[in-house]
Amino acid sequence: MRIRELLQQMDAAYAQHDMEGALAWADKALAQRPKDRVVLERILTLYIDNRKKKQAQTALALLQQQFALTGYELFLQCRVEYLCQQYDSAIQHGEEALQRGDMEPWQTAMVHNILGRVYRELGKMEDAVRHYAIAGTDEYTGPNPNENMKLMQYADYSNYLFTLHYTKADREKLFQVSKHFSRLFTDVTVYQHDKSRHQHKKIRVGYISPDFRRHVVAFFIYAMLKEYDHSRFEIYAYANCAEDTISEEYKACIDGWCNIQYMSPKQAAQQIYTDEIDILVDLAGHTSNNCLPVLAHKPAPVQVSGIGWFDTTGLDTVDYFLADYYTDPVGMNEAYFTEKLLRLPHSHFCYMWHDAPKAIQMSAYRKNGYITFGSFNNFAKVSDEVLEVWGEILRRVPDSRLYLKAKIINIPAGKKSVEQRLQQAGIPLERVIMEKAEQAYLHCYQKMDIALDTWPYPGGGTTCDALYMGVPVITLAGKRHNSRFGYSLLMNMGLEECCAFSAEEYIVKAVKLAQNNDRLSELHQNLRRMMRQSPVMDEGLYMADLEAAYEQIWMHWLHPEAEVLDVGSMIGNLSAAACEQRARCFLEDSSVHGAKRAKIWLQRVVALQPQQAMVWAILSEVNHQLLDYEGEYQAAKKAIAVAGAPGNLLSRQAWLEIHCRLGFAALVRGSHAEAFDAYREAWQSATDDPMRLGMFDSLLLTAHYLPFSSQDIFDLTSIYQGILPAVKKYSQANETRSIGRKIRIGYLSPDFRLHVMFAMYYGMLACYDKKEFEVICYSLSEKEDGYTEEIKRLVDDFVPLARMTAETAAKRIYEDKLDILVDLAGHSLKNGLMVMAYKPAPIQMSGLGYLSTTGMDAIDYFLTDEIVDPVGKHERYFTEKLLYLPSQFSYTGRSDVQVPQGAPCRETGYITFGVFNHYRKITDEMLTAWREIMEQVPKSQLLLKSQELVSDSLVDQAYRRMKKLGFDMERVQFEAADLKYMDRYLDIDIGLDTYPYTGGGTTFDSLYMGVPVVTRFDERRNTRFGVSVLTQIGLQELAAADIETYIKVAVSLAEDRDVLDMLHKKLRSFMQQAKGIKPQEYVSELEKQYKRIVCKC
Repeated sequence: MRIRELLQQMDAAYAQHDMEGALAWADKALAQRPKDRVVLERILTLYIDNRKKKQAQTALALLQQQFALTGYELFLQCRVEYLCQQYDSAIQHGEEALQRGDMEPWQTAMVHNILGRVYRELGKMEDAVRHYAIAGTDEYTGPNPNENMKLMQYADYSNYLFTLHYTKADREKLFQVSKHFSRLFTDVTVYQHDKSRHQHKKIRVGYISPDFRRHVVAFFIYAMLKEYDHSRFEIYAYANCAEDTISEEYKACIDGWCNIQYMSPKQAAQQIYTDEIDILVDLAGHTSNNCLPVLAHKPAPVQVSGIGWFDTTGLDTVDYFLADYYTDPVGMNEAYFTEKLLRLPHSHFCYMWHDAPKAIQMSAYRKNGYITFGSFNNFAKVSDEVLEVWGEILRRVPDSRLYLKAKIINIPAGKKSVEQRLQQAGIPLERVIMEKAEQAYLHCYQKMDIALDTWPYPGGGTTCDALYMGVPVITLAGKRHNSRFGYSLLMNMGLEECCAFSAEEYIVKAVKLAQNNDRLSELHQNLRRMMRQSPVMDEGLYMADLEAAYEQIWMHWLHPEAEVLDVGSMIGNLSAAACEQRARCFLEDSSVHGAKRAKIWLQRVVALQPQQAMVWAILSEVNHQLLDYEGEYQAAKKAIAVAGAPGNLLSRQAWLEIHCRLGFAALVRGSHAEAFDAYREAWQSATDDPMRLGMFDSLLLTAHYLPFSSQDIFDLTSIYQGILPAVKKYSQANETRSIGRKIRIGYLSPDFRLHVMFAMYYGMLACYDKKEFEVICYSLSEKEDGYTEEIKRLVDDFVPLARMTAETAAKRIYEDKLDILVDLAGHSLKNGLMVMAYKPAPIQMSGLGYLSTTGMDAIDYFLTDEIVDPVGKHERYFTEKLLYLPSQFSYTGRSDVQVPQGAPCRETGYITFGVFNHYRKITDEMLTAWREIMEQVPKSQLLLKSQELVSDSLVDQAYRRMKKLGFDMERVQFEAADLKYMDRYLDIDIGLDTYPYTGGGTTFDSLYMGVPVVTRFDERRNTRFGVSVLTQIGLQELAAADIETYIKVAVSLAEDRDVLDMLHKKLRSFMQQAKGIKPQEYVSELEKQYKRIVCKC
C-alpha cells in the first residue's frame, strides 16, 4: 500500500480509538521511509502519545536525516527525549524551539507545557511554574480557539495550579490564581436545574474521576463505591480513563457506570444531566486528566470536590469542598476557597489497603544498629528547605541514615541532581541510601525506622503506606489545606506526638523518637492495627459521616432556607431514640456493611444513655459479627453490669444470651475462669432443653482450659446425664443381624467439611474394607464444601440431618439398621449427643473430636490408646468402656503441600518458635514459659498464628498481655490463620504446644510439615495427646511432665541445629512409618475391634 493509504488506515483506526491498529499502520508507513515531513510528524506524534520509545526514536532519526528541524519538530524531539528520560537534552531542545519563533501560538504553548513537566520532575519548581503559567495564558489560544485549544489551555492552567503547591506560594496567591481558572469558562453554557427533575426516592450521587483504575486515588475512594447505603443512595461513576481490573471491581458495586474518556466536556456534562444526578462529586481537582471542564457546565444541581485534590478548584460552579477539622479548623481557610468547606467530623478521606498484607518484621534499627530515616515521596516535593532540615536531623542523630526511593533516581541526570542538592544541604552522601523507584516497593519499608514527610506538599498515599507497614511518620503542618494532610491522618490515629508546626519542632520530634527505642518498637508493632481501627480506615464511620453531609447539602438545595449544619453538630443533635432507630434500620441488613453502620449508631446511643443494657447487648453482638472480640467482651460485661440481674433491664432470654456471648468473648481472650462462670450462668438461666444442653456443652468444653483435675472434669460431666431430657431409647434386644450382611458403621458429626478433624477421620472413610463394612456418614451441619463432596464420594451413603430434630434424626438412623454408631464430636459445637441419647444403634461409641467422657449411659465405648489413657488409671473417669487402639488418632497428610527441606534457622540465622494452636488455649503460665525460652535463646522469634487473631482488638489485647509479662515484643509476631497456613510451618523451627488444653490437629500438621513440637502433659487425658503422637513417632523425649523440663527441652533443641535440621527433613517420614498413625493400619485395627464387639453382641 502507498503511504497515503496507510495513513488513511492509521487515521481511521485512531478515530475508532483503536490504538494498537493505528500503531500497526504507522509501523507499516514508517517501514517505507517516508520523505514527507508532515507524514513523519504525524507518525512520530502517534508514537510519542502512546509512549513507544523505540519507534519514536526511529521516526525522529528519519526526520533528522532528511530535514533541518523546525521549532515544532524540535518540540517533538524534546518530547521524545522526555519520554526517554533524557531531561538535559529535552530542556536544551525545548528552549531552542522557543527561540526559533516559527511556531503557531498553540505549538508554543505545548513547548512550555513539556518544559514545565521536565522541570517539575527534576524538582525545579520555579522554572516549572513559569512555563506552565505561560502555557495557560490566553496569549496562545487566540481570539477564537477551537475545542482542542481550549482543552489544552484548561490542562495547562491546571498544571500551573498543581505545580504551585510544590512552592511556598501563600494561600492568598493560590486563591487568586485559582479564581482566574473560572474565567476560562465564561463562554460555557451552564445548566439550570428544576426541582421537579430531582424527586428520586434515593439521593443520586455521581462520582467523576480519571482515577477509577489502579491509581493511588482509587484506594481513597473505595469506601464511596463499595460501602454506601443502598437504601438511601444511588451511586453513578463517570470514568475518564482506560479501564482495568480495579475499574471492573468498582463497576460491579454501583448503580451506574459511564466511561467518558472519549467524550468532550459538553458531551459528558449532557450525560450527567440526563442521568439526573443530584450531587456530582469531583475526585481529581486540578490533577492530570481532570474533569473540571465538565463541572464548569454545572450538570448537577449540587457539586462537590475533594479527595483527589487538595485546594479550591476556583470554579464558581462547584459548591462544596470536602475537609475535616484537622485540615481546615474553623476560621483558618474559608477565605481561600470559592467553595463552602464541608467538614466531616473525623477524617475527610478513608484509606483502603491495596496489597497482600506483609508481616511486620523486626525494626530496621534492631537489625542495623542505627536509625534509618526515609522518604519514598515524589522527590519533586523535597525542597531545599526540607533537605536542610533532614540534614540537621542526621547531625543530631549520630550514625543515622537517610533512605530515599524515588523515580528521579532511576534517571542518571536525576540522580546526579539529587546528589548535588544533598551535598548543598550538607548531607554526606555516605549516609544516604538511594534506590530506584519500583512498582513493588512496600517491602522496602522494612528497611526504614522513621519516615520524614515533606512540606508544604506532604505525602498522601506514601504516608498511608508507611504507617500501614509499621513506620511512624513525622509531619509538619502548615496552614494550607494540602499542607495538613499528614496532620489530619496522624491526629485521626491519635499520633499527635508525630505532628510538628515548625521546622525546629519537626527536628526535635524526629530526634526524640529516634532516641526512644521502646516507643519506636511499640509503634512499629502496633501502627497497622492502630490505623485499621482508626477513622482513617473505618469505612462504616466514614460513609456515615459522608452520607450525613450529602443529606445536609441536598436538603439545603431542596429547601434553601434550611441551614447546612456542621455534620458533627447534626449528628450530635440527634437524640438517643433517633440514633437507636438508625441503628435498627442497619441491623435489618445482616451483612458486615450493615453491622459497621449499626455499630456507629449503637455507640452513639450508649454514649448518650449508658444505662441501656439491651443496647449494650446488641452492640456486643454486632462487635462479634465485625470480629471485634475485645469490643464484644467489653460490651457484654457492660450489659451485665448495667442490668444487674435477669428480668431487670434484660429479659431472661437476653440475660442468657449475653452471658453466652461473654463466655465466648472471655474464652477467646484467654480469660478462662470468667468464661466458665459466664457459661455456668447461661446454663443455669436456660429454660428449654436445647439451650440448656448447649450451654452445658460450652461449660464442659471451657472446663478443659482450666487447671481442673481428671476427677473435677468427670464430676462436672456426670451432671450431663441428669439434665438430658427423658427420651425413649430404641429397643434392639430382639433384633439380629442378617447372616452374611456387611457390618454397618455410622459416623455422626457436624464437621464433614473443611475442619481440623478432617485429617484425623479421613482414613476411617477412605480405608475401610468395603467387602466387610458399609459406612454411612450422618452430617449435622448445613455447611458443605469440596471436602464434603470428597466424603460423599468415599462412603456408601451420606445423610444430612441438620434440619431434623434429634428425635427425627435418631429415627432416620435407626431405620438404617446400623451395627455401630460412632460419634465424632462429643460435647463440641453443634454435636449429636441428643441424637445418641435415643440409642438408635445397638452399639454406640465416642472418642474422637472431644477431650473426655460424654457422661452418657447411651454410649458404650470410648476410643483411646494406652498413652492417653494408661490402663488401670483412667477407667474411673469414664461412663463408657475404654476401647484401646495402638493410637487414638490416625492422620492423613495433605499431598498438596511442600516437602520440608530443613530447619529454616539454617537460612535465617535465628530460631523461630511457632504456636498455631487457638489463642484461647494460651495461659499466662505458658506465656511465661515461652518468654523464658526466648530469653535463653537470644536469637529467636515467636510466631502466634490462629483464627482468633483476625481480630485487631484481640491482637491489641494479646500485645498488652505479653508485654506486661515481659516479652520483647519486637520478637513476637501475630498472624490470623488462613487456608495457606500449612506452608507457613516451613518458616517455623520449633513448635510450642499449649497446656492444659494441648494441640490436636495442629500438632499433627506441625510434625507432618517437619516441625518438632515440644509438649507438656500431666495425668489429665486431654493434656496427653501430644505425648501420644510423639511416642508413636519415637520422639517422646520432646514431651515434658513439668514446666521446667518443658523449657529445658525447647532450649536444648534450639541449641542443637544439626538435630533440628535432621528432624525437619525426617519427621514426615517418621509419621508416615508410624504404624498406629498410618490410616490403613489404624483402620485395620479399628475394624478388628468393630468385628469383635459386633460378634460379642
